[in-house]
Amino acid sequence: RYRIRENWSPAVSSRSGQGMSKSNPWSRIKEGRLFQVLLAYLAVSWILLQIVDMFIDNLGLPAWVFITTLVLLVIGLAVILTTAWVQASPLTARLERTDRVPGSWELAPSEIIDALSRGTVPFPTWPRALMGGVVAFSLLFGAAGLYVLLSARDTTPPDFLVSNDADPGIAVLPFEVSGDDLGEWREGMVSLLSTNLDGVGGLRAIDSRTVLARWDQMVAEDERADLRTALQVGRASGARHAVVGRAVAAGAGVRLSADVYDLTSGQVVGDAQVEGPGDDVFSLVDRLSIDVVRAVLPDLGSDAIRVDLARLTTSSLPALQAYLDGETEFRRGRFQEAIPHYERAVQEDSTFALALYRLTDAYGWTTALGSSQAVAAADRAARQADRLPEREALVFRATRALERGVLDELDPLQQASRRYPDDPEIWFQLGELYYHYGDQALVDTWQGDEYFARVLELDPGNAPALIHRIDLAFRFEPDSARIRALTNRYVELAPETNQGLEARLAFDLTFGDSATRAAALAALDTASVNLISLVIEPLLAPQSLAVAAQVLEVAGSPALPGWYNRLVRGQFAESWEFLPETPGWFVPLGYLTMQSRWERLLPGSPVPEQLALLADTLEVDRNRVEHLLFAGVRAIESDDRAGLASHLADLDSLRLRELSEADTVGARVAGGLGVGLQGYAAWQAGDLAGARELIAEAQRTVTGSSPTSRLTANLLFIWWLGQLELEAGRPEEALRYFSALYFHPTAALEAGQIYEKLGRIDEALEAYRHFVTAWVDADPEFQPLVEEVGQRIARLMDAPRTESQ
Repeated sequence: RYRIRENWSPAVSSRSGQGMSKSNPWSRIKEGRLFQVLLAYLAVSWILLQIVDMFIDNLGLPAWVFITTLVLLVIGLAVILTTAWVQASPLTARLERTDRVPGSWELAPSEIIDALSRGTVPFPTWPRALMGGVVAFSLLFGAAGLYVLLSARDTTPPDFLVSNDADPGIAVLPFEVSGDDLGEWREGMVSLLSTNLDGVGGLRAIDSRTVLARWDQMVAEDERADLRTALQVGRASGARHAVVGRAVAAGAGVRLSADVYDLTSGQVVGDAQVEGPGDDVFSLVDRLSIDVVRAVLPDLGSDAIRVDLARLTTSSLPALQAYLDGETEFRRGRFQEAIPHYERAVQEDSTFALALYRLTDAYGWTTALGSSQAVAAADRAARQADRLPEREALVFRATRALERGVLDELDPLQQASRRYPDDPEIWFQLGELYYHYGDQALVDTWQGDEYFARVLELDPGNAPALIHRIDLAFRFEPDSARIRALTNRYVELAPETNQGLEARLAFDLTFGDSATRAAALAALDTASVNLISLVIEPLLAPQSLAVAAQVLEVAGSPALPGWYNRLVRGQFAESWEFLPETPGWFVPLGYLTMQSRWERLLPGSPVPEQLALLADTLEVDRNRVEHLLFAGVRAIESDDRAGLASHLADLDSLRLRELSEADTVGARVAGGLGVGLQGYAAWQAGDLAGARELIAEAQRTVTGSSPTSRLTANLLFIWWLGQLELEAGRPEEALRYFSALYFHPTAALEAGQIYEKLGRIDEALEAYRHFVTAWVDADPEFQPLVEEVGQRIARLMDAPRTESQ
């Protein structure tokens, strides 16, 4: 319809209405002012490109926006020149006067729609050309904005990294290196500069493992990161400032330079540059650190800026180089490969506290936390602990306390997690504490899963954080898909390890069909004791107890786990048969545990003859604290005041002996058991308030899992406290204690009864099901109780619910 024919007569009038004797390209160019249009378009395009470049630098728009803008401008140039050419045609002017085409400054939307519906190109006018440009660039910047939002979602730090208790964070990013023999400066500067900056003037250096994990996620291996990506790494690490640095060979020396960025604005707030011999690393890092602090905190006085890398690490360059090599391996979860580097560092400098601290950690993962190598390294580190940086010293103290079963560091560790939310080691130690000591600390063991998850958010390559996540999933959320995903992830990070094999075997035993279970049990028939103990670890959920019994049969039914498995399945008759075969120190505690359960479950029924005979024939060892606790309880129950006084005196003598031998933990245990006995005596005398106070003090004091006597005594005290609260008419307080013992089905039964009375029906049902599932094969004496609880479940299921229930 709008096709223009170029064979008009020379007599046709021009747009101005004046006759034209001849139409040619040059006259069209002049008429359409194509040169002026071209110059104006190029000027506007240059301005637009400058604006786009600025947006890319300051707003984080992707680099492809600039290329796309160029392409659109080239297309736009063709559109603009075509429009100018067509509008300069005399025929266009004639068609406009007859309304056959829109005017040069008309948009005429209906005409556009009509042309597109016929599959033809709309007639070019200036508003249409401008509208096309506006639409094209609106789509471009809309897509770029969406890209930024989606990218920001991936780089936004987790909520827990934003803590009101945390000091301003500064992230040291991997240095760009240029020159031979400078490779170790790339990641090494992240560790060294972070160590030096942390705590200076209130700064908090983001943990190097967190920074490097984010870097590995966002920057392709062996690729150089552009500035925008580098700053995104800093933001994703939870930092307020970032250090972007370079290490360049300068003759026989090295030049270190760094720019410090405010991550909120993306602007440089300061820079630093130092130069010197390559073997003078300590002085170079110290000088660079001072300039970085001044850039971030310009008002901080010189006297307040105290940095000394050699003091925090070592004055030996070979020791430092070996340590950095170990750090590279350690961060990637290659603990066995890290050990020789740390050992070499310690050989070069026996006072190198950081290397000793890391060596302890590495041995803890490759052997066991209580292995001779780990203990030896920990003892050596303890002698140098006052030379550790503040953050590492705090974690080391917490680790040592947990090794010894002392829970005093729980509160400091929780405070540290708020002060240093970027430190995966702090979250890991919290997870370990909740996993191993959650019941004794009267906290929710399942909370440990969240802490391990935070470790993995900060450092996705941290394979150890997955080990207890898998164990907790088996116990609390036995979902096959989730456990398989966790197991596969662990095996991917740490292939060919006992923990990976343990997880796969436990999975097959729990979720496999009969053939799969049989194959797993056959594989365990020739397995090591260590592997079998690992497989038993996650099989504590009620539905897994029978499977655990099969595993124990394959292992020859070791006495202590065999006793425990029968006890928690309600098979007391078999359980006390195992008791004489358990370690001698455990027999009295095992008796007290079974006695307390029996008397609660079958009130008025005497303790079975076999168990009573065991107690009567037990020869009390006055040098063992658990024997004295047993003897004291028996004396209280028989109203033997002289005997009780004698046993309390013996416990106090053991406490003093332990103190003289510098065993403060042993002294705590002896003293705590004495307090617990006094509490039990007050309970039997009817003084409930005094008993609660004393037994609660004993429960806080006698903690730990090595030796297991501490754990068993602690759980006995918790059971007593739950019963005391019930007698005092405080069921909600009793729940606190029975919840801590939740994996003991008898405690689940107690909790279920309380939940039912409180009207918390769903929780009551869950607790009752726990008990019934675990005790389905209980001894005949307990079958009426199991049936009764089953009837309660049916009744509660059929009962009408309110919204609050």
